[in-house]
Amino acid sequence: MSGDQLQSLLVPNPNPHVPGATGDYAACTGDTNGTIDYYPGMNGTTDATAANGAFVYFGYRITFQSITDGLGNTIFVGEKHVPKMAYGASPDSSVYNGDNGASHRQAGVGAPLANGPYGTGQFGSYHPGVCLFAMGDASVRAISTGIDLANLSYLANRHDEQIITYKFE
Repeated sequence: MSGDQLQSLLVPNPNPHVPGATGDYAACTGDTNGTIDYYPGMNGTTDATAANGAFVYFGYRITFQSITDGLGNTIFVGEKHVPKMAYGASPDSSVYNGDNGASHRQAGVGAPLANGPYGTGQFGSYHPGVCLFAMGDASVRAISTGIDLANLSYLANRHDEQIITYKFE
């Protein structure tokens, strides 16, 4: 993919645009119970409604100790779905840039994995039936696009204390 989009919604933007490279990977900001990448206190977000994944908005610190579900049970980065019509375009934020951090996704109930060339804005890939994820323990796991959404939510959430019954590919 090529190009990059300005991340700010402010028009005109008082800050200079710091471009980054686009790609098909995204950081996991948790399940859909949390606000996509907001931390507690940001724009009125509470502890209950804040992002619950391994990554949140720039300026908030998450340590390995705060990932209480275990590093091997928590999604850090995954392949993001890129629709066929978006090849060579910039459909969302870059992998990382100086404007606003990284491309991010949620996963789980309300955010299933895309399967093949179809889907909108989710994690997903063109690997037949699986999507690849880097977990917090540095392992890479192939997760079936047919995973039940409760288990996908548990893997996306860093501190929900739920038991994962999914068997990795």
